[in-house]
Amino acid sequence: MTYEAPDVKHCNYEAPNVKHWNFEAPDVKHRTYLAPNVKHLNYEAPDVKHWNNEAPDIKHWNYKAPDVKHWNNEVINIKHSNYEAPNVKHWNYEVTNIKHSNYEAPNVKHWNYETPDIKDWTYEAPNVKHWNYEAPEIKHWTYEAPDVKHWNYEAPDVKHCTYEAPNAPNVKHWTYEAPNFKHSNYEAPDVRHWNYEVTNIKHSNYEAPNVKHGNYEAPDVRHWNYVAPDIKHWTYEAPNTSNIGPMMLQTSDIGTKRLKTSIIGTMRIQTSNIGPMRLQTSNIGPMRLRTSNIETMRLQTSNIGLMRLQ
Repeated sequence: MTYEAPDVKHCNYEAPNVKHWNFEAPDVKHRTYLAPNVKHLNYEAPDVKHWNNEAPDIKHWNYKAPDVKHWNNEVINIKHSNYEAPNVKHWNYEVTNIKHSNYEAPNVKHWNYETPDIKDWTYEAPNVKHWNYEAPEIKHWTYEAPDVKHWNYEAPDVKHCTYEAPNAPNVKHWTYEAPNFKHSNYEAPDVRHWNYEVTNIKHSNYEAPNVKHGNYEAPDVRHWNYVAPDIKHWTYEAPNTSNIGPMMLQTSDIGTKRLKTSIIGTMRIQTSNIGPMRLQTSNIGPMRLRTSNIETMRLQTSNIGLMRLQ
């Protein structure tokens, strides 16, 4: 994500005084953490081998706990890692936020898992294969349920997707974003190639104060895709989307990059207003993650199925 704070430009940001770098702490640059006594090092704890440790935020390193092998662990935030638990292999794990990972639970293979927000991952449940799932916002993913094949689904806002369900055999390749539209080609139940705009969004681009073209999750941002206020040119799915249904995001703590997804906790997606595309993924799969011992770099993935982080 590209964040631009008062003095930050084009970087993965989470604090001030940073420019062009992947942030993990106030004085981190280029995914390199420079704490009082930490610089470009290889750290080996009792269960850890061959990985770069950057406390308090550890990114991009190979961690080996009892059930973990070769994966990037980040205390609080683990990104882009290959994780191997009893039923998990090669996936990026991120405490609080798991992004872009290949996860393998009993019925899941090769997918990016992100709690509470799951983005861009391929999920394989009993009837699902190879699709990107994002709760409560599902964006750009190929879903294959009993009657659905290869389409990008976004609940409650669906964009750029190919939908094929029992009641929508004529819907292919279209951008859906529910209730309020502007400048779009709409053809319901036969919808093809069109742009949707929720409440105060135009041309799928939203412009709020201090935000311009950014990937971010807090105020004062430029160049970013966001899911809360202060946004420009992004897909909006939060605060002002009261009509979006049970998937509204409470971003009161967005400044700390924390999403309160009370309804999302069970990963249940209720897209009753989406028409023939209702997905009830309360039983999305045995993917519950319990990271209570994350500080010791140990993952308890016994309940990996409920996709819930504690």
